[in-house]
Amino acid sequence: MNIYKKTPLSIILMVVCFLTACSPVVTPAPNLATSATEAQPTETSAPKVEYTPTYVPTATTQAHSDNLTRDCAKIISGPPSDVQLAGLLVIKPYEDRASSYLLDLSTGNKTSLGRSFRETVSPNGKLLAYADLDTGSIVIADNTGKKIRTVPDPDERLNPAYWLDNQHLSLDHRQGEFGGPYMVSSMITLDPLTGNMQEQMPEFPNLDTFFSPLGWAVSTRFLINPELTHVIYQAREDYGSLLILWDINAKKEIARIPGVHVETPWWSPDGTKIVIGLVPKYIKDDNLPFVDGGDLFTLDATGKFERLTYLTTVHYAVEMSYTWSPDGKSIAFMLQVAPDNKNIANAVPELSILDMETRQVTNLCIPGGGLTWSPDGKYMLINQGLNDGKEKNEVYLVDLENKSAWKVAENAEGRGWMIEQP
Repeated sequence: MNIYKKTPLSIILMVVCFLTACSPVVTPAPNLATSATEAQPTETSAPKVEYTPTYVPTATTQAHSDNLTRDCAKIISGPPSDVQLAGLLVIKPYEDRASSYLLDLSTGNKTSLGRSFRETVSPNGKLLAYADLDTGSIVIADNTGKKIRTVPDPDERLNPAYWLDNQHLSLDHRQGEFGGPYMVSSMITLDPLTGNMQEQMPEFPNLDTFFSPLGWAVSTRFLINPELTHVIYQAREDYGSLLILWDINAKKEIARIPGVHVETPWWSPDGTKIVIGLVPKYIKDDNLPFVDGGDLFTLDATGKFERLTYLTTVHYAVEMSYTWSPDGKSIAFMLQVAPDNKNIANAVPELSILDMETRQVTNLCIPGGGLTWSPDGKYMLINQGLNDGKEKNEVYLVDLENKSAWKVAENAEGRGWMIEQP
């Protein structure tokens, strides 16, 4: 799905947030099962839980300036002579979407991964997981493409979803007929080094297990933090869709965000909070100017929202494809700013970086989507497509410090970045 084709955030996110609390229900299950609410039946029955609304969460208010500057990166023909790149890029060619290869940045050599699907790289850049369509298995490979772990999947019901941390990979276990509605029935946590697998039933209240047209960047409806203590998931109740933040150990709802959310609310590297784009006036009426669109917020494990940007005080702005830097000190995202503050459809999404300490937003003026950080956080991969005025889909590498970018692949998509040494 091309992010620049999505519905404006101000339309699709009608967000009103409530904190709720409940008495914990203790169960002896060793997995991640939780109790469910009575409001809407789910696929799995669960005990009744009484919810007592408390208060509308308020966001921490910082000095409100849009803090937006344009520092456009220069497009050059190739890496500067003084830049010594190392590592391997996971590239998926568009002429054969059922394949991928590793591109060695130092030599330009390509290593085929065969017919593959759902490629995802571990946070430290050492391991690559993908579904092998030739062998019907889930593969864990090193940076040479060598298979170091294979999990048989003859029915093709498993999907590499995302890495919880460097030692644990989340696999979605699917049910239903291909070509029709299907659902995620459970999550399997795989330790790629030992091969140990643990199935966990996501019995969270009102979990929307069916895939919908507006999906996240991962093939799942719930994202668990690395410590396995909290989960943010897509739910469905009588009045529609929403996101719920759930405390797994206490079996307690922490916060809810009504509305359909097409952007993935990623957990921070330390697992303490998520980043999410929201309409500010539905989080807190702070009497600040509001043009239209959304701003970036964090939501921590206690249910506290903190506003990161104040772009909508000046602009009609929308943030998409937000992703944390490996050290958690920055957030990269695609920023749309309506040129007339009226028609967001006229705005081209451009790569922007938020500094979490200063809250400065720097627009690098590079259009595209599908962002990937280098493991050291110094570079970025960005995919550019036909909607960006290109004749072919192209992959650009961005030097964030020197504000320059160059093309590394044509008619392809960048899917990950691995370090040179395993």
